[in-house]
Amino acid sequence: MAAGLADDLDELEKMLSQATAGRTASTPAAAQPAAQARPAQPAAQQPAAQQRPAQPAAVDPETARLLALYRKTIGDLARPARRRSKPTPQQWAALDARAKQLFVKLDDRQSFAQVIAHCGMPEVHATYLMAVLVQQGLVG
Repeated sequence: MAAGLADDLDELEKMLSQATAGRTASTPAAAQPAAQARPAQPAAQQPAAQQRPAQPAAVDPETARLLALYRKTIGDLARPARRRSKPTPQQWAALDARAKQLFVKLDDRQSFAQVIAHCGMPEVHATYLMAVLVQQGLVG
């Protein structure tokens, strides 16, 4: 299953790079002058009706499928993310630098969802790496 997760991550990275390239290329040129014509007001000066909470970006079906697979591997995201064992030197050397970063952030108080949300990585990447740590028995 680890090989399947690795293949999924490679596929995901390709999709993310394509989506990012498509998003920057699809920005209409006509919308840019209109935004420049009217000076932007700071958020504190805008009326409450004009301030909108940040909405999560729409997730394409393939990314949603991958997230569901990784979440199934992790289990309940609301439970505390606890270190189960100390990694052996071989396990530590084999871990991705980002997986090491996630492992170090675990303090047994935050839930899986909180660690994933606050780690500074895209949700899909962080969820994948957390699934790898769970699968290897380092986190539970």
